[in-house]
Amino acid sequence: MPLDTRNGKAECMHRTIMNMARCMIFACELPLRFWGDAVQYAAYILNRAPTNSNPWRASPLRLLTGKSPQLGEIVVFGSPCTVYRDPRNKNFAQRAHPAMIVGVGEETKGYRVYLPKDRVVITTQHVKNIEMLDKEQNPQVQRFYLQGDEVPESEVQA
Repeated sequence: MPLDTRNGKAECMHRTIMNMARCMIFACELPLRFWGDAVQYAAYILNRAPTNSNPWRASPLRLLTGKSPQLGEIVVFGSPCTVYRDPRNKNFAQRAHPAMIVGVGEETKGYRVYLPKDRVVITTQHVKNIEMLDKEQNPQVQRFYLQGDEVPESEVQA
């Protein structure tokens, strides 16, 4: 299918998101049925990452809200973690379950995690042992991407 030149930027961003999602799925060896979650998480990351498309090298989220996004919320897609689930009236039932991160909650603060044993995806805050940027890397990344020239108030959308 030929590409329409009027949609060049949109198609380029679509290709970028699809390539990111493809890499995330194959890197963590999740089944292909998680492609939708990978696409959502790729867009989540790109909305928080700085871009050269504006003179301040600010993230789209920063231009929209005027606030710098927190990079500490970004976790590795498909990383193993441990999830707490209440066994409901079973005193000796397992409470911690192995899981994999497949995104962040859309409406609530939490992570979307896949429980391979139950074959379900849940959104929960009760997640431990998450693979993130290590403590030395995170401040360096925050300084590099989020500080510098401030975005003028006239450029921030209300």
